[in-house]
Amino acid sequence: LLDPGVRVVMPELPGHGSAPALEVSRIDDIARAVDDELAAQGVEDAHLVGHSLGGAAALALSRAGRLRIRSLCLIAPGGLGPEINFAFLNGLTQATREESLRPWLEKMVADPSRLPEGLAGTVLRQRERSGTRAAQARLLEVLFPDGTQGMRLGAALDAVRVPAKVLWGTRDAVIPCAHASAVPGNVALHLLRDIGHVPQLECPEIVARLIGELVRSNP
Repeated sequence: LLDPGVRVVMPELPGHGSAPALEVSRIDDIARAVDDELAAQGVEDAHLVGHSLGGAAALALSRAGRLRIRSLCLIAPGGLGPEINFAFLNGLTQATREESLRPWLEKMVADPSRLPEGLAGTVLRQRERSGTRAAQARLLEVLFPDGTQGMRLGAALDAVRVPAKVLWGTRDAVIPCAHASAVPGNVALHLLRDIGHVPQLECPEIVARLIGELVRSNP
């Protein structure tokens, strides 16, 4: 849905997808790993888009310095408040069968019918191949001590000086939409009515349009 002329690079967070696990003590370690991956692919400047934990990593990366950031789009980002649905995170991480994983995946969306058919099985097979389950469990302990977001990234968002947007679904059951109140005046806020934690899945056309606006604002 994005402009076909836009080069898209999608680095995976450590311990997610096929990315190897990494010893992490804070969100900056994840940001550094993403930065290293982008550097390995020859990326020197970029329009950053990050979702949830990836949004927190993008914010942390915005203050790191090496990458020239042209714009920043954060989708339901972590790091702007203490609350998080830790039961969801724990259930998602601990599930070993489709029957136990599917109900947690459904928490990610306002309308479960929007989830791709067979997603639970795909997630489990990928997790089994890559062996990321243990790494994700360690991430929970480090980044969400006692079920609380340990990241504090409001100051990093305040310091953003490039075109930036925050997108948040009003029915987010993972990270409260109320955290959007921390978004400063220098950042555009888009509240997406009747949308859950993954707007890019639930209303991809809107998300693509908003990202496109950022890309065109600082080519």
